[in-house]
Amino acid sequence: MKASERVVRALEADWVPACDGLVALSANRARRSANEPEHTFLTVLAGERHIQVSLSPTGRSVRVYVDGAEVRRARDLPAPQAG
Repeated sequence: MKASERVVRALEADWVPACDGLVALSANRARRSANEPEHTFLTVLAGERHIQVSLSPTGRSVRVYVDGAEVRRARDLPAPQAG
């Protein structure tokens, strides 16, 4: 297996390698808006996938995004409708 071009470019830009160089990791802190405290972000590039984990300043809230779409917990989704 070979790293995607996107992962190779990230590693060349000093991202942290993982999984024998098939995955690139980056961690940083940023504000979502000027009035908010800093959130911590972990960004993962694997193949053509872009995964981001956002951790609130208090650590009580964690959100996960895959390719820009938030991944919701099963308990937060509507119950299945009987068919």
